[in-house]
Amino acid sequence: MAETEITNMVMVYRRETGEAVMLRRVEDWCGITFPGGHPEAGESFYGSAVREVWEETGLTAHSLESCGLVNWAHENGDRYLVYLYRTCDFSGTLKAGTEEGEVFWAKPDSFPHDAYSPHFEQYIPRFLEGGYREMFYKWNDAAEAPAALY
Repeated sequence: MAETEITNMVMVYRRETGEAVMLRRVEDWCGITFPGGHPEAGESFYGSAVREVWEETGLTAHSLESCGLVNWAHENGDRYLVYLYRTCDFSGTLKAGTEEGEVFWAKPDSFPHDAYSPHFEQYIPRFLEGGYREMFYKWNDAAEAPAALY
């Protein structure tokens, strides 16, 4: 039976500087990315995104704007979905990091591609361009490649 894993990712940014809260993950999906994670049982996607930002950064995110979906479709029918959000409306003080890794302010597109979590450099435009877009990827056990952008 096919399984679906649902996650979220949030760009918390400062409009005046173009900087966003970046997370340098040290465990699963290592590299530089935005905060995010999985919804808990009985939790909305939006609510889980707000919670994940708070847990990973110490910031409370407000007025999240949905800016896309990353849809990974495995040849066996499994799906991995990442709901993308962004906001410049937040409060609190940025933590130095958690067990997930270090958190810091930086321009999202200012790192070499090999510093990012896998495929994250392809996600960044979804956050920066505005509007809502779906990125669709097909994957199997041998390779991962982008298939379409809608």
